[in-house]
Amino acid sequence: MAAGSVHKAIDLIAFGRIYHHVHQKKDEESQRTPGLRHKEVGHGWYLDFQKLWDFCNPFPDWLKETIQGMKETEGAGVAEERMVSDAHDYFDRVWDDLPKADRNYWEGFFVWLLYNPEVLKDRAGVDVLSGRIHRIIEGQEIWEESPETTLEYKRLYRDVSRHKKSFLRDVIAHYGQKKI
Repeated sequence: MAAGSVHKAIDLIAFGRIYHHVHQKKDEESQRTPGLRHKEVGHGWYLDFQKLWDFCNPFPDWLKETIQGMKETEGAGVAEERMVSDAHDYFDRVWDDLPKADRNYWEGFFVWLLYNPEVLKDRAGVDVLSGRIHRIIEGQEIWEESPETTLEYKRLYRDVSRHKKSFLRDVIAHYGQKKI
C-alpha cells in the first residue's frame, strides 16, 4: 500500500485537490481488519482486480458511465470523490506489484514534484501557490479558484519535509526546502 503522501500527491496531480477525507475513510475501515486482509475492507475496486478490471482497462466504460450518472444526479463533487476512491485502489494495486526499488523511485519522484510547484502548474494544471486548478468545463478552459489547494499543498509539503525515510531525505536535501 502506498504511503499517504503518495496518494495525496496523486490527488493534486489528477484532481487539483487532496481528498484527505476519502483516503482517511478507506484507511479507517481497513485498519479494523489487521494484517494482510486489511484491503478486504473499504477497498472494493482493489478487490475487483481481474474480475471487473485489469491493467489494460482499469476504468471500463460502464464505470465511466456510472460516474457520469453520479455527476448528473448527485453532483460533480460526489462523482469526483468516487473517482478518487477508485483511483486510490487502482494505485494501491499498481504499487503492490512494484519492486521496492521502483516504489522508492516513485516516492522520490512525488517528493521532487512537490518541491517543484512550477511543474505542477505547467504539466498538471495545478497552481498550488496561487490556489487555482486548470479545468475544461463545457469545452471552455478556465482557471478555477481553489484556495484550499494552497492550504492542502502547504500541509503536504510540510509533512513530506519531515519524512523519516533516508532516501527521501536525500531528495529533499538535494532540492532544498523552498520557502512557500
